[in-house]
Amino acid sequence: MAVGSRDMPFAALASQDRAVLLGTSYLLLGDAARARAVVDAVLAGVYRRWPSLANPRRTALQEVVAADPQSVRLPWTAPDRFELVDGGLVARHAPPIVGDLGRLSPVQRNVLVLTAYAGLGPADVAALLDLSGPEVAHQARLARFALGSREPARLSDTALASELSEAVPLDLRDPTDGRSDLANGRRLRRRRWGRAGLVAAAAAVVVAVVASQVVARPVAEESVFPDPVPTVTATPAPPRIACDPGAAACRESVLRDWRTEIANVTSAYLDPTQAYFRGYRVKSGDRFETPGFWAGRGGVLGFEMAPVGVGTTEVYVQVATSRGFAARCGSTTGTSCVTTRFMSGNRFTLSNTTSVSEGLEVQYAPDGDQVITVTARNLGPGPELAIGRGDLVNLAQDPRLRLPNL
Repeated sequence: MAVGSRDMPFAALASQDRAVLLGTSYLLLGDAARARAVVDAVLAGVYRRWPSLANPRRTALQEVVAADPQSVRLPWTAPDRFELVDGGLVARHAPPIVGDLGRLSPVQRNVLVLTAYAGLGPADVAALLDLSGPEVAHQARLARFALGSREPARLSDTALASELSEAVPLDLRDPTDGRSDLANGRRLRRRRWGRAGLVAAAAAVVVAVVASQVVARPVAEESVFPDPVPTVTATPAPPRIACDPGAAACRESVLRDWRTEIANVTSAYLDPTQAYFRGYRVKSGDRFETPGFWAGRGGVLGFEMAPVGVGTTEVYVQVATSRGFAARCGSTTGTSCVTTRFMSGNRFTLSNTTSVSEGLEVQYAPDGDQVITVTARNLGPGPELAIGRGDLVNLAQDPRLRLPNL
């Protein structure tokens, strides 16, 4: 194939798909500059390998969905470097729907954006994300429940699609003629930037086209979620993981997704402006991961929220399979604890302290088995997080604080 023979079909692809790719990337990342960099890198890579691609749209889509990079770097420019720090908390100053998407698990977020924004059908999403049809439907219901619990209007397909579309910045919606992407692709081809480097530069983003599908496809009025959406008082069961927990790669993937989701939930309750925490961190030991958990013998998963700069308040979140594995209330902060039944009927084990400077602890077993422990304490002098014991109580009751379902 002659060098120039790819130019016209590639320019048509870029012109047709770029706006939806940018919108999808922005909704997943919450940052316009990062979204633009991701789409630039992805489209340039598609151009470089065009002659060998049977279906450029689908190939690009599969590669960026499978990628799990930590940064975006374009080889023909010298832009700022974007890094997903620790848990990858959602970007600040984004519209509310973008922040709420960031609090979903990665698979829920991908399913929701692909269906409600990009307009893909359940079968296409299942093939794209390598999930079964029932699993796609289940993840979609969980995502809709989580978003609807914050804003009930989102339970309407039309309202949700409209809010997602309006959240995308205007400058990302502008159509192009593909010339800038063509120029980037030619630069990349000249540099012969390797395939592995391209995947690492693309960043984690689910783009919005498959095979021969038109990217401007409207969202159908008929819901793609035929089962009733649960009420906001329900506690949805976590979906069963799709890989073998005996494999290290599976455990690593599940842990990363789980910790990212729970860290975002924690940030939403304790640091909604995202000015205090930069993400989560983990250390060795049973306090953070019990090996027997993966073999079905019970245990715990946990992490610490890491403060930014001179912040001194540390928040520890742990979910245990039973009280026998859970951290003993008071062991972290050196305080005494009491068991209290609230007027709602829920029972909590609480430290007898009321401020972060004294150390705060809350334990809650919503289903009588899994035990949620949340601890907040200051590690030294400096700016502390302005939270109280009631904030930890509210966080502990969030139905998303559950262990992965093995």
